Amino acid sequence: MKYGYILIVLILLGVAAWLTSAISRGHDSIKKTRVDQVCSLVAQSPPFRLDGNMRVIFKGHLDGDATLDIVSNQGRDRHQIRLKPGEVMGSYGGAEDWTDDIQVRYTPGTARSGHLYLSVYSGRILSQEDSLLLSE
Repeated sequence: MKYGYILIVLILLGVAAWLTSAISRGHDSIKKTRVDQVCSLVAQSPPFRLDGNMRVIFKGHLDGDATLDIVSNQGRDRHQIRLKPGEVMGSYGGAEDWTDDIQVRYTPGTARSGHLYLSVYSGRILSQEDSLLLSE
């Protein structure tokens, strides 16, 4: 009987650890102040999706051009967004765009200074901060 309780506790701890890692999946974001460097964001959909949302959100100011290369569904879907000098703000994707994974690669062209906020979602509900950004 003693070992039965230990086994149950171990199983419950394993399930709790798995759920914690599953809940943290599906979103990644970065606030860049070094816009002259390449960076990548990756988000994997959680096993129990709360939402089918696939979205890339960006906002900032660049002194030159740059690109966002978006790859989703294990490389099957590709899209490129060109960012022009000045204020940049927008999003790609939506609640109808279901995906298992998404990768976004920021590549500076002539951009050397500025700031940029990037947020990526795959199978997750948007944060309050990002929801407010989209409503601006």
